[in-house]
Amino acid sequence: PVAALSNSELMAQDAAQAQQAANDREAVVSSLAAHIRRRWEDAKRAKQQIEPKMLEALRQRVGEYPPEKLAEIRKMGGSEVFVRLTDTKCAAASAWIRDVLSLDRPWGLDPTTTPDLSPEQSALIEQQAQQQALEKVQQQLMVGMMMAPPDPMQMQQMMADAAEAAKSEAKAAIAKEARDRIERMSDAIQDYLDESKFKTVFAESLDWDLVTFGTAIIKAPVIRNRRRLEWQQQAGRWEPVETEDSYPDVERVSPLDLYPSDDATGIQDASYLLERYTLSRSDLAACKGVPNYNNTEIDAVLTEHGTGGLREWTSADSERARLAERSDDRQYGERIDALIFWGEVQGKLLKEWGIQSVQPLSEYAIEAWLIGAHVIRVDIKEPHELDRPYCKAVYRPRPGSFWGIGIPELMADIQQQANATARALANNMALASGPQVGIDAEQMPPGEDGSRVWPWKVWRFNTGKYGQTSTPPIAFFQPEMHANELMGIYQQWVRIADDVTGIPAYVYGNQETAGAGKTASGLSMLMGAATKAIKSVIANIDDGLIEPMVRQLFRYAMLYHPDESIKGDVRVVAKGASALLVREQAQVRRNEFLQITNNPTDVEIMGLARRADLLRSTAETLSLDPDQIAPTRAQFEQQQAAQQQAMAQQAAMSPQTLPPTTTGSDGAPVSGQDSQLFPGGT
Repeated sequence: PVAALSNSELMAQDAAQAQQAANDREAVVSSLAAHIRRRWEDAKRAKQQIEPKMLEALRQRVGEYPPEKLAEIRKMGGSEVFVRLTDTKCAAASAWIRDVLSLDRPWGLDPTTTPDLSPEQSALIEQQAQQQALEKVQQQLMVGMMMAPPDPMQMQQMMADAAEAAKSEAKAAIAKEARDRIERMSDAIQDYLDESKFKTVFAESLDWDLVTFGTAIIKAPVIRNRRRLEWQQQAGRWEPVETEDSYPDVERVSPLDLYPSDDATGIQDASYLLERYTLSRSDLAACKGVPNYNNTEIDAVLTEHGTGGLREWTSADSERARLAERSDDRQYGERIDALIFWGEVQGKLLKEWGIQSVQPLSEYAIEAWLIGAHVIRVDIKEPHELDRPYCKAVYRPRPGSFWGIGIPELMADIQQQANATARALANNMALASGPQVGIDAEQMPPGEDGSRVWPWKVWRFNTGKYGQTSTPPIAFFQPEMHANELMGIYQQWVRIADDVTGIPAYVYGNQETAGAGKTASGLSMLMGAATKAIKSVIANIDDGLIEPMVRQLFRYAMLYHPDESIKGDVRVVAKGASALLVREQAQVRRNEFLQITNNPTDVEIMGLARRADLLRSTAETLSLDPDQIAPTRAQFEQQQAAQQQAMAQQAAMSPQTLPPTTTGSDGAPVSGQDSQLFPGGT
């Protein structure tokens, strides 16, 4: 018989089981959480040499001395002026890069050498081409039979020519279909970028991360859910309907929040990667019920956050917050820090966490979110998801390192020398702004110390007390002014900064340009030469940021976009950046070509239709609507056909008005002559 238990005993038993389950769960979570936590500590140690350089670059950009340097300056006294030469160079560099990349889409999609369509699409295009070729052969046969029966050999040759023409037309049609799909896919990707506010994210990454820290990082795609209000017509009335869908977002990741493994030189070759990501309570609560998230762990995090902060503290946080002129609430604030881990883990850890479909000794690439001691999300990546959704570009590579070199680090010594010169100049101007006074304190009467000087002051001395002395009781002398020499030294350091950074002063509108820069053509030549220094940076942005990001969005569109007509065999290229550097030169050459060919002979050779195409392409480079400038080739041909038809109808209606046709000795019509003027002619 089973012993009966009282209510209190049953409640105690349930509580014990619940506590045991909680203990078991804590042990399970800690096995995976401890693995991620160890990687986090390793990644922080690997970044110990880089974070101080990033903070120094940030201080240099905002115009602040390091604490130890400021203490030395104050110990000596004098000016604490900081010349923000670094900020000027950084702002000029980011504006220059943004100006280059804003001319057009800095990316594109190109068809592969042999574009592939689906078997059904290819078969349909080939069938249409064969049908058209067969119709042409039939027309030729009908015309030939009217004159003479076709020869069998001729018939065979006609069929062979038709088959070859069908292949060529099918190949051209497949290529055209591929280009049309590329245009539609490009529009879809551009729509993704517009909805994700890519321009703002990209500008922030360039303005601060790339030029300041030397490294810019963008995360894409970040899948987000959104709720929108749409209007639908129901029963003759427009009714609001709330819809929910997902879209790929683009995020800026601060270099201070990304922690790669020690062996990493790029995003994909890192053994593991961690991002410190900040959430709010509402953001975390919204993850409940979403696939790959654990509701129990989310509840545990929300409970713990109610009793204290859940932040991941690093040594750079306090200084980072101070330089941003905000309070540092990371330790006890309302926000929650999650560590997003990208790397491989053993299946045993995943099996213990709750994923039973894995092999214990196999390695799996995962994305896991750790908050405190709780892993709230684990997502095993499929083969097409193995690429980590981060893109990285550097201003100037640091050999063998994940991180790049920014402008502040490039000109750190120059900034120090410019500051030293500016402080010396300020101190010298202060000392030399008026006379210095020397006083013999022994000869001063009681109550007079001579510490204050004003106009028409009467000085009193006790010279009689000391008798005759050769030492004057008071002396005035003027310190020497060295402002011109110091300003010359400062200007030299500024010019050296132009050479070191590759950002000359005339790029951002400085009119003090010597030599060739004083003329328009000379300044244009200097600007052309200066672009060579920025080309490498643009190439880094192409290869590291733009091309990988567009490739990720293209993969997302191929997987999840509902319109099948945009999908095709393409390759992603960042063709905008480097080409845009020479775009202005190409525009000048295009304008010259338009002027040179604007004569009757060249227009007759190329034809009006091709001239219209040239005008349309020129209008597109000027960001003008080509449809408002010139008609398309099809529209132009339609206009010509309509004009010819109108002329033919007019000629048919009034044949008596046409001049008589004059023929030559060979029976061909002779134009340009009037037989009435030459009575002897034929």
